[in-house]
Amino acid sequence: ETINTVQIKPESIISSLLVTGFTTTSVQVLLVREMMNITGGYELITGVFLGSWLISSSAGAAIAGKSGLNDIRKLSLIFSITPCISLLLMLLFSRFFLERGETPSFLVSMIFTLIVLLPFCLVSGFFFIKLLSCARQSYDIPPGKSYSTETIGAAIAGISVSVLASRILNNYQLFLLITLLSLAFTLLTFYIEEKRKKLILKIFFTVIISLVIIFDPDILFRQVLLPGLKVTDTMDTPYGNITKGSYANEAAIYYNHRLLSYNDDAIEREEDIHYAMLQRANPENVIIISGNLGSYLAEIEKYHVKGITFLERDPELVKNAREGIRDLPKNLTIENEDAFRYIREKGKQADAIILLLAPPSTLSLNRFYTREFFADVKMRLSQGGVFMCSPCPGDDYLNRESLNLCSSVYNSLAKVFRFVKPVHGQKLYFIASDEEVSVAFCSLAAKRGIKNIYVSPDYLEDDLIETKSEEILSAMIPGTRLNSETFPVAAFHFQAYNLSRNMNEKYPAMVLLV
Repeated sequence: ETINTVQIKPESIISSLLVTGFTTTSVQVLLVREMMNITGGYELITGVFLGSWLISSSAGAAIAGKSGLNDIRKLSLIFSITPCISLLLMLLFSRFFLERGETPSFLVSMIFTLIVLLPFCLVSGFFFIKLLSCARQSYDIPPGKSYSTETIGAAIAGISVSVLASRILNNYQLFLLITLLSLAFTLLTFYIEEKRKKLILKIFFTVIISLVIIFDPDILFRQVLLPGLKVTDTMDTPYGNITKGSYANEAAIYYNHRLLSYNDDAIEREEDIHYAMLQRANPENVIIISGNLGSYLAEIEKYHVKGITFLERDPELVKNAREGIRDLPKNLTIENEDAFRYIREKGKQADAIILLLAPPSTLSLNRFYTREFFADVKMRLSQGGVFMCSPCPGDDYLNRESLNLCSSVYNSLAKVFRFVKPVHGQKLYFIASDEEVSVAFCSLAAKRGIKNIYVSPDYLEDDLIETKSEEILSAMIPGTRLNSETFPVAAFHFQAYNLSRNMNEKYPAMVLLV
């Protein structure tokens, strides 16, 4: 069918192909960053996102081949508007179907991703095919040139977004800027011809874009995504989103929409530090991998250690932690680099190494729970040194999937260290050493002269801790395969555990995935 080419110049079609590639790729990159924040950010969800994107775009392309709608001007305008529709769906879906900080189930994540992407992907696939047809039929522009032009736009978008998103502009700020530029291009190219009107429109969009840059809209968007939290500041880094706010007049920090730190976190901070530090009489050097530095320092200083090394890859998290500390201790060293590489290549000797990263939900996190990493940790420990990690949830009941997860990590630790003890708390901790490990924390705290709020006889009972520890230890499955770099079974078991939390959704999710 004949393409509607009224008042459309050949160079306008080429420019449209370039802008289409730029806008599509920019929206894809920014949406995937946000979807990872909302849905938990593991590889399976990334695959679902890309799969949904390809299927929806292909559907749009297939519909275009059978559609008689050929008005490039109207299609370009619709294409420029649909990113905002997808954004609106994401905000509405998050607000009405998810609680603050909640990680949705796999099935909900799949449906959520598909619904959010459908409007933009359908239109972008449809519009791109119509542009190709217009270029070929009306201007004899070969498809190869059209594809290469669109690809150049995509490449420019990849570079630009990577640079601008590196602590220059926030996600939603950049998303709105790209949408406004795309809309301005459409209006100036296909709708406005008079020079005076073009000038007025350019001034209008310049003012709007300037306001978006000056008055960062991301605080408003984070407020919608985190209801109940009074958001005061937000920042996107190459590693994730940091949002500050207050809940019931209590300060809190969210990292990728999950609560990272808050006031009066006595239980969490004392378990994270004292379960390991109490194992040795006079620990001198300690390495902390990630976590809330501001909370941990006061607990570590109870032991009068000579050196504290804190490893955190995201420098903005460290900057935020420093703001809450009046005087940084002289014995503190902060390293902004990958902890896995640091421990393997240049880590200093330590009496205690405490890993406070999230469980092995991703392949990246899985590295820190492998036999190889445990061997590297052992090389960094002084004689009798202790290592602690928390790879499993602190559920009162461990189902088959969570036992497989815990057993894979436990067996990997037991392959490297002589003694490994599980401790049930807010999380399930594993304490490992080549010297005997004790879970009599109340007795140890009294013996060492350490005064705590929670890890003390006021709240805990050594006999009960020991009984629970032995119960968990007896449940470990000896034959479970070791977690390693080449066979990241812990990450697999974590996904199985994640699916097991919603058994009625497991098979529908699998069917939808296929």
